[in-house]
Amino acid sequence: MKKTLAVLAAALLLIAVAACASAQTMYVDTPNGRALNLRNSDDEVIAQIPNRTALEIYDRSYIDSERVIVEYKGREGYVYLRYLSTTRPAASGSSSGSGTSSSGSDSTVFDGMKRVSPYTVSVCPSTPTSFVNMRWAPSKSAAIQGVRYNGDTLTVLAESTYWAQVYDEETNTCGFMLKSFLKRLGGVEG
Repeated sequence: MKKTLAVLAAALLLIAVAACASAQTMYVDTPNGRALNLRNSDDEVIAQIPNRTALEIYDRSYIDSERVIVEYKGREGYVYLRYLSTTRPAASGSSSGSGTSSSGSDSTVFDGMKRVSPYTVSVCPSTPTSFVNMRWAPSKSAAIQGVRYNGDTLTVLAESTYWAQVYDEETNTCGFMLKSFLKRLGGVEG
């Protein structure tokens, strides 16, 4: 009887530990392939986490819908969720069949992007039953990380002549869309 109780207690302890330790692995996935800043509670950068680094995200580590607490090399701080992905990004300079060289030509893809005061837009595909691609970078050859449909609402964070960096609060994703498929909601242009 004592042995059965000990086995049962050990099994319950194992289940409790597994439940507490349930984590989701996410990867640093910055648009420019650079390191992600790890910040302390005073918003100071305390470390930089290399792109593609795997991090364990626990349910209890979410600060809000935009930030999550992580530990990296013994330092605890927070990072922005928009720079994390559930899939490991491709290595920079790896051959993806896109025809781009690894000589650094991709580093200029973000040239011309300027931060703006965030504003809300509605997705407006060329036909109401269609969709608009959300891309990893402001280029038609950049990987598609999702699609958005007519009427979906996004927040613009930065823009260039033709592209907008958008943030989707519902899915907590950040990407790029052609501005010609976005309609500003309310407010004035600025």
